[in-house]
Amino acid sequence: MPAVANADPENTPDYISYLDKNNIKYNNHETIVHVGTNLCNELRNNILPPDQALQRIQNMGYSQQQTKVIAFAAVEAFCPDMDIDAQKAPKS
Repeated sequence: MPAVANADPENTPDYISYLDKNNIKYNNHETIVHVGTNLCNELRNNILPPDQALQRIQNMGYSQQQTKVIAFAAVEAFCPDMDIDAQKAPKS
């Protein structure tokens, strides 16, 4: 796997802390951060529909509930602009 050119995103400590508080197990920070940033990239660029992006995380061995926790943490930390609930606010 090639080295990542940039450092961890700014909100990585918040993301890791949220996962730890919710007992989400992961092999190492780099991998789980990549899962979160990759999810944001997929959502932001319409690479995968949200359900397929979540399924990809589940296919890594996480339960549906764990996947929701990971996705929530990732969106809050790395791509709050992709928060579906926030987008449902009435448009003027």
